Amino acid sequence: MSDSTNTSQEGTTEPQGEGRNESQSADGSQFTQEEFNRLVAREKRELRAKYADYDDLKAKAAQLDAIEEAKKSELEKAQEERDGWKAKYEELNAKVERRDAIDKAAAEYKVDAVMLSKMAGDVEENAKFLAERADNAPKYPTVSDEGERAASSIADLETRIASEKDPAKRVQLRAELIAQTRK
Repeated sequence: MSDSTNTSQEGTTEPQGEGRNESQSADGSQFTQEEFNRLVAREKRELRAKYADYDDLKAKAAQLDAIEEAKKSELEKAQEERDGWKAKYEELNAKVERRDAIDKAAAEYKVDAVMLSKMAGDVEENAKFLAERADNAPKYPTVSDEGERAASSIADLETRIASEKDPAKRVQLRAELIAQTRK
């Protein structure tokens, strides 16, 4: 035989040469470089075909991440809004409870509810304080009916002065008003 081929013990002829690279497969058979290159090219094509939609999947995954992030932001916004409304509710509820406590204490201790509402601190203690002060305060005399009648006649004179067209008559009514206020 020639230098380019060798015969193995099984009787197969194997090509040999200096220009050829040989690779041995897992089962012991040998491939030429061309056969090996074809196998590798085929494997590459199969891998490329298998992962051909990788870029599409990657883009879709990025979109999904963006959507989830947007939803997360919407959720966080909704939670912040909920927390704001909850705080507002609690604040208003506290005001209503304080208003009810003021009304109850004002009725129980017979004190002014407006005065009690202006005071800081415990409503019950403030109502007791105001009740004690009211008990110890000097009593003012009540106004007689004459004071009420005088006030009403002064108001009537002021109304008549405002409605009077004649300047001389207005001067005369003002003089009456001055005389009544000096009494």
